[in-house]
Amino acid sequence: MKQNMIATKAITKPIWKEVKKMRKLIVIAAALMLVINTAVPASAFTSDVTRILSAEADLYTSVPDQTTLNAPVLRLVSNNSVKTDNAGTPGVDESQLLSWTYDAGKSWKVANEYIEIGYGANLAGWGIQIYTDNTNASADPQWTERPDPANARPNDPAGLIGSTDPNSDGDATDAVNFIAIPLAWKSFPGGSYVTPAYSDGSAFDGSTEYRTNYTEPQERAFGDPATDDYYVELYQYKSGSGASEKLYGKYCWVTDKASQKWTDANSNSTLDGRDTNSDGVVDDYEWSDTNTNGVMDAGEGEIAASYADGAELNTVVDYLGTNTCTYDVSRTFMYRDIAQTPIYLVLAANIAAGTIKSTYSTNRLTLELYHE
Repeated sequence: MKQNMIATKAITKPIWKEVKKMRKLIVIAAALMLVINTAVPASAFTSDVTRILSAEADLYTSVPDQTTLNAPVLRLVSNNSVKTDNAGTPGVDESQLLSWTYDAGKSWKVANEYIEIGYGANLAGWGIQIYTDNTNASADPQWTERPDPANARPNDPAGLIGSTDPNSDGDATDAVNFIAIPLAWKSFPGGSYVTPAYSDGSAFDGSTEYRTNYTEPQERAFGDPATDDYYVELYQYKSGSGASEKLYGKYCWVTDKASQKWTDANSNSTLDGRDTNSDGVVDDYEWSDTNTNGVMDAGEGEIAASYADGAELNTVVDYLGTNTCTYDVSRTFMYRDIAQTPIYLVLAANIAAGTIKSTYSTNRLTLELYHE
């Protein structure tokens, strides 16, 4: 009996071990199955019930109209400090005078000050535009036509106007108020952004710094023979060439309320005209006589106003953001950047256009808040 019992124990023990091993294997196999099952892709999505909600933020009721444009603050380009004095300029609000100094080495030059513009606006289609109004009765100096009718050209009174008495001798015969120095502007986002910093261009990476830094603009002529549309772009930095060319930090031209443009219908690079009443004065300028009736009918005139209220070229900021002066490929709109009040506005002048020694100025540089 003892032998049998011993034999039985000897046989039972290995069986129990095998059972325990099997349990372990079963557990491991189950874990593997779980991993395999979780890796199987889910079945197709089926929507069972949908509930639609509505949401509204009432930003109209009890919201007051905002139509405020603060007095511009001029900051010195040299150190960003607020300009408080311009002694020696009679009849001018001394803290509101933008100024330029002569620099023989430059064609374009930024003003000695830039403008900080604070505003509040929330009406439909709001914007802030900039322009000159140098033919206005209160303009001083007031722009006039060129003295020689034979050299007549479309009105271009935008910018800074030559003095009516450049020698300060009371003799108006040497007046040069038929010359205008073109201006250009560039806006910066403002708000929590740092105030813009001037660079002389020597260490300027326009592709990355055009939103915070600026330098004098450069010119690039562009023409579209298909539409006879020719213009000059102003930019700070260029990379690439040909189809891959990119321009950064663009400026916009400042226009005047009396500015005009014309099309060179016969492509001779001359504004042709005629003396219709034989009085020795050219009074009709180049036009496309589409119906060949010898009369400049409505829609045929090639000289047209280039200023329009609320035009993109004039608008420094609007409800879409600050204007980058960069057109889309179809030239139908300009891209916008973020905008937070206050924004900053830099002005540059083409001082090389002052071909006669004189002081060039305007008292009609206008910032105007509008809505549509």
